[in-house]
Amino acid sequence: MSNSDDEIIDLAEESGENEEHDLSDEDLLIDDASDESGKSHEHAVRIQKRAAEFLTYIKQECVTTQVTIDNIVKGVDDLFRLYNQFLKARIFELSDSDFIQKKDIAELFSYINQQTIFEGVQTQYKLQRYQKAKWDALVPRKVVFAWKRVLPHGKVRQVPSQFAYYVDFLEQLESILQCEDILNCVDNPKAPSDEFRSALDGYIYHNHPVAQKHPNALGIILYLDDIKAGDSLSSFSNLGLRNFLWSLANIYPELRSSVRAIQLLALSKASDAKNVKNEPILQKFIHGINRLSSEEGVTFNIKGVPRVFHGFLLFIIGDYPALANIGGFKESAAFAWRFCRQCMVTQEEKSEKYEESQVVLRTDVMHKQQLDAMEGTSIVMEDETEATEQHEKPTVKYGINFRSPLLQVNHFQVTQCLPQDIMHLFLEGILETECRFLLDHAVSSRKISLKEVNLYLNDLPTERPSPIEPQHLKNGLRQTSSQILMLSVHLPFLLGKHCETDRLRNFILLLKVLSMCLCSVLKLDHVSLLKRMIKEYLVNFNLLTLANSLQNIIS
Repeated sequence: MSNSDDEIIDLAEESGENEEHDLSDEDLLIDDASDESGKSHEHAVRIQKRAAEFLTYIKQECVTTQVTIDNIVKGVDDLFRLYNQFLKARIFELSDSDFIQKKDIAELFSYINQQTIFEGVQTQYKLQRYQKAKWDALVPRKVVFAWKRVLPHGKVRQVPSQFAYYVDFLEQLESILQCEDILNCVDNPKAPSDEFRSALDGYIYHNHPVAQKHPNALGIILYLDDIKAGDSLSSFSNLGLRNFLWSLANIYPELRSSVRAIQLLALSKASDAKNVKNEPILQKFIHGINRLSSEEGVTFNIKGVPRVFHGFLLFIIGDYPALANIGGFKESAAFAWRFCRQCMVTQEEKSEKYEESQVVLRTDVMHKQQLDAMEGTSIVMEDETEATEQHEKPTVKYGINFRSPLLQVNHFQVTQCLPQDIMHLFLEGILETECRFLLDHAVSSRKISLKEVNLYLNDLPTERPSPIEPQHLKNGLRQTSSQILMLSVHLPFLLGKHCETDRLRNFILLLKVLSMCLCSVLKLDHVSLLKRMIKEYLVNFNLLTLANSLQNIIS
């Protein structure tokens, strides 16, 4: 297995079939090597530039497929040739004398008809080549994890079977720092206050070794998400992709919440990334981060002036399974005795302990000891009762699968810097369960019917929840995150007179917790309040659940 760029290029040259897909450094030499000059040549260059801009706009801004782009090129060329025929006929009609040779005009238009108005950019490969040469574009590089042998046309060839596309992190960082607005955010951070508005206001940034030595150090936020690719004819696909995105935390919050502030780092199949434990994909990124966090830092050429920058990986955000995978933890809480990435709470203790002070927090030292125990190189000594037989395997006992490549990142703690996913855990987890329990209580008490509930929900103007069936109250509501959020806001008004007061109050308390978790500005006092509200909600939820279970047993 190799990820050498030279090997990829050699394979492409031998087969000749990858010419339309993979770019090499030789593709930079695409300038016109002929001796053409003059006004006509200048216009030809301008036409090519405008054609490239037009196709790029259609591709990116209009979110158009390459098949559509190819049809646009073909259709415009057909129209252009028809116009040439019209123009030639008009010239012939006006040329009654021999002052203009019709033969020369015919030869000229014959030559033009052999060309395309998109000359040099008419295919995806040529357009990418033009962009790379003329626009200083950062072209993704293919990183190959595994190869396979194929037999096209009776000839054995070796082609990539598992791979990813990666954009150089440091080159991207140097490119975005050329923007005056971004550089201004880096050089002029907002004054500290008693409010938490940005990641730079938090404890981890201010107490990081790099930030303490180098004020205004760059904070890098990595975003990881697994998605299902779809198309215009289907809303579901089995092709799972893993996106690696990043953003600069130094950008002001009001400017950072934009698609243009988010950079694509890598893209691969989710299954391929899991097979290689994400390491080949993140290898160069980790190297770049470690250079950035070193004493020497990284020197960038900012508008012709060399300048040294320091920075570090602040934290990684994303959906729950993807973050667990990149951190080396169990992706599902059901398969781990200690399922939390931040603490050592067990499956038995999760409904009994409500505060951080009641549990043992994970540390880097503890995590590495558990990894050694899992790999059989050491034994972890614990001051606790031995686990039962089904939990004796370290991978189940500690909720870890493998040694994460993130352990190679300087000053990065996988036990602290992989925050929980509010969409999966709160909206699609806790809130969905509470909405389902509240609906089930009201419907089973015969105080309201599902038909009445669905009629009410059907009148909502936006993010309307899908119709709720009886089986959904037991097996899940089958709603998206936005639909769950909309449903939760309306349930107190819909069920206010049809359910017990204690249940309704506890549900409203959960909505208050949610609103604070989604709040963009917080104070330290709010954190203490949030802590008390969460404990109160959990205690009430357990009491109500126990009372409901006893009532079902009695009935």
